[in-house]
Amino acid sequence: MIRNNPLFISTNGLVQLGDGATDGAVFGQYITNYGGTLHLKPATDMTFTNLLVGTGGLIKTIGSETTVYITNANAFTGSSAVQQGTLQISHPNALGTGSITIGNALPTTRLNLVGGLTVTNAITLSGKTGAFRPAGVSLNNFSETNLVTGPMTVTGSTLWSIGAEGGKLIVSGHFINTQSGTLCEFFLRGGSEGLLASGLKDSGGNRLMLTKVDSGTWTLAGTNTYTGRTQVDEGLLVVDGSVGRVGVVP
Repeated sequence: MIRNNPLFISTNGLVQLGDGATDGAVFGQYITNYGGTLHLKPATDMTFTNLLVGTGGLIKTIGSETTVYITNANAFTGSSAVQQGTLQISHPNALGTGSITIGNALPTTRLNLVGGLTVTNAITLSGKTGAFRPAGVSLNNFSETNLVTGPMTVTGSTLWSIGAEGGKLIVSGHFINTQSGTLCEFFLRGGSEGLLASGLKDSGGNRLMLTKVDSGTWTLAGTNTYTGRTQVDEGLLVVDGSVGRVGVVP
């Protein structure tokens, strides 16, 4: 642990709180990150209450399947990443203004949204391993109505998933498809409600498929131009925009 002295992270520097077997903490209020990286690797679930400022980044790192809660605003401009476990935010500026990448180390790696947020950060969903279908949820609405307005990029060659475990998730940012696989699958999941206003599309000659699973309701409100099939395995898919071929699994 670091007592009440200031903590500064220099360019290319790295500070890791915890090692997966032991928790770590900084008791000073501010962490100033001048272009380095702060890793969170707690042994148990933790609430990160420090105020992070500067140009560096934040990573919920591999080696810890725990949940980190961030409830306050942070003013850093670097990128954030969830590499393993769950990062749950309940403030729209919890992860500053930089981009957010949700990784694929495990199917359970996810970002949870709580508290009626409008999240403007750019979000990248890394392709989940194709061994698990349906794909584990990367971006999850945990409670209340949360709005994602920043661009959302899918990358990799397999599967992606967003979901609404509770409340309602509204995704209205620009959808960017950089898939490298010739035929990939995007899942709408959860037992609650979601609205996807971003138009889904292929990536050049690589085709995207859409699958609705779980008991909840998802609405497609955008103009979707993807050319893969659309499949409803469970729950309700409402089309207020446009889609191509639709199949329902009995």
